[in-house]
Amino acid sequence: MTKFVAVLACRNKSTRLYAKPLQLVGGKPIVMHVVDRIREQCKSIDEIVFAISEGQENVHFELLAKEHNIPYVYGNEKDVLGRLIKGGDLVEADVILRSTTENPYIYVEKVDEMYQKLLDEKASLAVCENIPVGTHVEIITMDALRKSHQDGEDKHRSELISLYINENPDKFKIQMQQVDEELRRPEVRLTVDNPEDLIVARRSYDALVQDGNFVKLKDVLKWLDANPEIKALNENIPAGTARTWN
Repeated sequence: MTKFVAVLACRNKSTRLYAKPLQLVGGKPIVMHVVDRIREQCKSIDEIVFAISEGQENVHFELLAKEHNIPYVYGNEKDVLGRLIKGGDLVEADVILRSTTENPYIYVEKVDEMYQKLLDEKASLAVCENIPVGTHVEIITMDALRKSHQDGEDKHRSELISLYINENPDKFKIQMQQVDEELRRPEVRLTVDNPEDLIVARRSYDALVQDGNFVKLKDVLKWLDANPEIKALNENIPAGTARTWN
């Protein structure tokens, strides 16, 4: 039986906004929004693991992991790919869900469908196209991750986890999956990489969340369209190094 695990790379260092995953949105660290979205919506996920960067500044992730019964490993800060592999190996994963930990609105509504399609077609990587910056997740086999780490260069072991896979489509089967038209909004920023992004996340969350209800990505987009003054706060910020899958 295939084991499907969410492995979340955690670290605090950042030049634009320190401790992004631990910034509070609705009184809760963003990384825990990621965990809760996965737990609530991804029925095929067997476990969640924190892959924490070495360094005393990251110990709070260990405390969160212990508080919420999440297995964790420590690993090299720059070798993010190696950290994810180490996290997957900790719980004997066959396939991982990869999400960055500073994005409170990751698109999880389609994960179970994506995972089943990846298994059915024996693909190495599945990802949705043309959705907002900061909402993407990737489903990747552990075999593909190990091959990327073994055959790739330092740039392939960075936060661009699937770069080697995408540069070598002859070696891997890649599924670029489509979403409903209302979600095809690659111009919208829903990551938290800058102070302006954090304002957008907090304002939208406070407006949309009632009694801890799950917020669908389509509802965030509708709210931003109805509140253009908020959406405009971060719309001119470059995407940075994060892959946007457009």
